[in-house]
Amino acid sequence: MVLDVDPEFSDSIAACETMLVEGRARKDQPFYYLLAENHTNPSVAYVSEQSMELDTSDEPVSHPPLDDLFELDDNGCYRSRNMLMQ
Repeated sequence: MVLDVDPEFSDSIAACETMLVEGRARKDQPFYYLLAENHTNPSVAYVSEQSMELDTSDEPVSHPPLDDLFELDDNGCYRSRNMLMQ
């Protein structure tokens, strides 16, 4: 699940311990903050556009901070809790 995007690599973000930066990625492309999942561990990742893959599984998103960040609306869509307060 995409949380935010930088139009190109932002060096200051790479210093954050919770972000993962793919070393082989070009820096002149969008980089995305993601709620990422793999077989062993959910994480927050910072990845290049070239490294992204579409999840076509139709499985529900399951990530520890999901309920803190988003609310599921009546249509089954996620809405940012920040947007609900505006």
